Amino acid sequence: MVSVERMRLVELCNRADRAWHEHRRDDARRDLHEAIARGRMDGDVKELKQSLALLGQIERDDRNLVEAMACYEELVALHLAHDDLVGVALALRHLGDVHRENSASELAAVCYQEAMAIYDAQAGAPPLDVANALRSFAVCQQETGEADEARELWQAARNIYSALGVGASVRECDERLGDLQDVLAMAG
Repeated sequence: MVSVERMRLVELCNRADRAWHEHRRDDARRDLHEAIARGRMDGDVKELKQSLALLGQIERDDRNLVEAMACYEELVALHLAHDDLVGVALALRHLGDVHRENSASELAAVCYQEAMAIYDAQAGAPPLDVANALRSFAVCQQETGEADEARELWQAARNIYSALGVGASVRECDERLGDLQDVLAMAG
């Protein structure tokens, strides 16, 4: 039997998701803060994780990077506490993206490396999540002038996106690889 508290929490999460999709971020943010508080109080880890992930995305979209960072850090801790390593890797990738957007490339690189190590150790890691982590790390490496490393990462991401049939991402990888080829040719 589903408790009234659980139904209210699910309702808040669903309402927040709708508000986000309708570009009503303040409404989504309000509902998510309440959902997070209830999730913590009730120990509803599933809804708490979903609420933190969505709030992190909203804060990131609005360039509230400190708030986004707090969401993803708590999300990493929750996934760790519940032995969800794939969830840890996904949250680390998002945390790395926030660090990169906050001009903290070294912290971002650490997050991406940790995420990749987890994915490498997980036989059933979702290929799209792996490709997205490779992409994020490639962007970071390219922005910091690590062209050789970026090229390897873009190529690995491209291979996965191609196998998954994600055409737009394959095209982005091809463009980035072309840019890097020019940079490496000028350096060599």
